[in-house]
Amino acid sequence: MAVANLHAPVKKKRVRNSMAPWLTPEIKRLMWERHRTKRIATVTNDQLKWTEYRRIKNRVNHSIKASKKDYYHSYFEDNVGKAKATWNGINTLLSLKKNFAQARKLMIGDSVITNPHELSKAFNRQFTEKGPNLACQIYKSPSSQLS
Repeated sequence: MAVANLHAPVKKKRVRNSMAPWLTPEIKRLMWERHRTKRIATVTNDQLKWTEYRRIKNRVNHSIKASKKDYYHSYFEDNVGKAKATWNGINTLLSLKKNFAQARKLMIGDSVITNPHELSKAFNRQFTEKGPNLACQIYKSPSSQLS
């Protein structure tokens, strides 16, 4: 195993945004060209290549933004009147799906509450007990007691 790890170590690879239907073959070609130009500019440290890289980078970013805008515009136009599909599109656009499962649990002390009914009861207790606790802590001056 030591020999295998020495000659073929396991490497972690980060995969970003596996589902991006707005990335067209033209944009992917531009991204490849941007990457190639950056490698050349880094090796040669030529100012003209760095200028070309920045120009291509800006063109790629503009193309991605425009394509993504067009994709979501047509997605929402196709799903007019479909509440579930519309909310799925909004959550995907705002990247809310990942954090949604975490938002439905609450830690109180050492216990974790995931039941929606228990969550609502815990929030209700928190807010109804806060007022009387704060009222007990307020210092009452003698002049306020006279009036």
